[in-house]
Amino acid sequence: MPTMPLRFAPALVSVSVVVLLGTMATTLGACGKAAEDAQEKVEDEFRPAPASKACGPEGSFSASFVPESWLGLCGDSRVNANFAAACVAHDTCYDSLGQKRETCDAGFRADLEKECETVYADDACTPSRRLCRDIAKEYYTQVSAKGADAFRRAQEAAKPKATPTPP
Repeated sequence: MPTMPLRFAPALVSVSVVVLLGTMATTLGACGKAAEDAQEKVEDEFRPAPASKACGPEGSFSASFVPESWLGLCGDSRVNANFAAACVAHDTCYDSLGQKRETCDAGFRADLEKECETVYADDACTPSRRLCRDIAKEYYTQVSAKGADAFRRAQEAAKPKATPTPP
């Protein structure tokens, strides 16, 4: 049976704590700016430190909860599929001026699927390979659905900056 990496479990607990404490702050009568301040304080205090920042929305609280690797089983062995390289390649594509978002996203999906096929190639790995493909599909789906702003910002940042002409 495939298992999640150990570092992901504390993140799930932290998410639960953030949601619970944020709900408590709102329930106890905090409203408007006070509720936002309480939620921000809770998020800062319970934010797990990411092992790496290659996967997930840059600068986002939720990036802490996007694992880059998945531990699966192949017979009696534990095998780790690592999506970090696919995430870095995807970010690099977004950062390359003139790229098409669809091309970047399709490359991302192909890289994720290749990682699943390569790491879990053995017949004993079939259940883990299936799970890895499902996870890869979800990563791609999320990037396709929510990546437009990140792509736009990356393309803007990649544009050459105009230099002022001296008087």
